[in-house]
Amino acid sequence: MNIAFRVFCVVVICYLSIAFSGCSGGQTVPNEYYMIDAGRDAEVVESSHKSIKVLDMSVSRVFDSSNLIYKVSGNKFEKDYYHKYFADVGTMASQSLIEWLSDSSLFDTVLSSRSLAETDYTLEGYVIELYGDFTNKKSPEAVVTIQFVLLDSLARGSGNLQEWRYSQRVAIANKSPEGLIDAYNTAFAQIFSCLEGDLIHAVAEGDPK
Repeated sequence: MNIAFRVFCVVVICYLSIAFSGCSGGQTVPNEYYMIDAGRDAEVVESSHKSIKVLDMSVSRVFDSSNLIYKVSGNKFEKDYYHKYFADVGTMASQSLIEWLSDSSLFDTVLSSRSLAETDYTLEGYVIELYGDFTNKKSPEAVVTIQFVLLDSLARGSGNLQEWRYSQRVAIANKSPEGLIDAYNTAFAQIFSCLEGDLIHAVAEGDPK
């Protein structure tokens, strides 16, 4: 075996070792996972004695990602491949809203889309925006925008009762992925609180808008 071939073999072995062990001295950066959980701590409201089904929220394709998304300048966005959501964003947001409405006592029964039971109302949600705005590095914000449509499940035709769109920008106190998630949860809580107030009026009035 000549010297040139031996050198070639050593180079190939070193390359394969680096490729399979990662690019940082054999160490890889572990992924971290986060939950969306608004967490309602307000007092219960008067019951409407109605039932509602919360459908799984859909998310705009622009922001439908398992990775946290940051706006870094103008129209430039980046995905964080090391910090991810624990589950599908729409699923987590829907579950959080179900828990919120259950804790509020506004409805006697709050069901998920998996239930086959018939309810008085159906609530659809669409997450339009979900990102961390770091264009101003001194004061980054979490941006959340959601559109909701309340349907009278028993009405004929479209059954559209009311439609709302809420947008919140919450300051990120701790400039980190954890800080962004905390700000997200605050934004979701603010949106759910506004939604709850509008649901109270919509259910009480009961007439299409």
